[in-house]
Amino acid sequence: MKFMSAFYALLLLILGTLMIGCKDSTESIHESSEKSESSKFQDWCLNDQLCKNTLLSGEIVLSSAQITPETPFYIVVKAPTPPKGQIVGLSMQMGYIPLVFKASTSGVFIAEGMVGICTTDKMTWQIRIEHADGAIVTREFEVLR
Repeated sequence: MKFMSAFYALLLLILGTLMIGCKDSTESIHESSEKSESSKFQDWCLNDQLCKNTLLSGEIVLSSAQITPETPFYIVVKAPTPPKGQIVGLSMQMGYIPLVFKASTSGVFIAEGMVGICTTDKMTWQIRIEHADGAIVTREFEVLR
């Protein structure tokens, strides 16, 4: 009987330790990394004069001058409320990629975008932003394979 009690106690201890050690931490690591990358771009944009001027003019700001396929990039817009947005293929009908904008600072919203690799050497894409008042702003960009 003592042996069985000791066995069950040891088994519970081992299972308890495994359950604590198996906590799914990928979500918090991903979220932390995502917030960190987003804030790096946000800090750059808000401290860079060209980015500030572009935002003030109502244009769409991209985190990179040359977008690379299958690599995330950031899209920043200035608006009084979160805009709706999407990326559409112009060179080829690709459907659309929805954009979800999150508040960055007062009146500045940021979304993460990504486009796929195309079969052609160069693909033209367009970002379409629709503001709450119905105004639509677009920006085209090319992606090289």
